[in-house]
Amino acid sequence: MSNKPSQNRLETRDQLIEGAIEEAIEAADLFLTSLEEQIKQGSFLASAKTEIAPSDEQPLPLEDDTFLTDWF
Repeated sequence: MSNKPSQNRLETRDQLIEGAIEEAIEAADLFLTSLEEQIKQGSFLASAKTEIAPSDEQPLPLEDDTFLTDWF
């Protein structure tokens, strides 16, 4: 008889897990549907556009590593 309450707890836990998984799948489906609509309308891509302008800056010179030769 002591096995019965343990079995009920396992079944309840499994039901909770299944419910949580179903909710997560539904939420993901809604998110993906919304994202798909935004992409179709172009609003998602328009907000994600970034422009990279060329830089006039020269790269920094390499660090002076002559001090390393003092060690050898």
